[in-house]
Amino acid sequence: MVANYRCNEIKDESLETINEDIVTLNKESNTKVLSDFESKCTTIVKKAITNYDEQAGQYQQAVYKKVQKEMIAHIFSQLFLCFDAQLKMLR
Repeated sequence: MVANYRCNEIKDESLETINEDIVTLNKESNTKVLSDFESKCTTIVKKAITNYDEQAGQYQQAVYKKVQKEMIAHIFSQLFLCFDAQLKMLR
């Protein structure tokens, strides 16, 4: 129970660390084609995962992994909006 609570709290903190990066990428994605789009997305995902891993790695592995997957799914759903904007720019 404590592991679940704490891992979710750390997930929220990790998502907060990349929030500004995603907002910036979304604005850029809607205004121009980004040649480094993939590297920007990779950097954002790695930043969140690294932050989460460093703080939540010691908790129960099943809970740690479950919450990590939820966090990654949330990040991908946000990045999809940027990807979609880039796709529209390329058409």
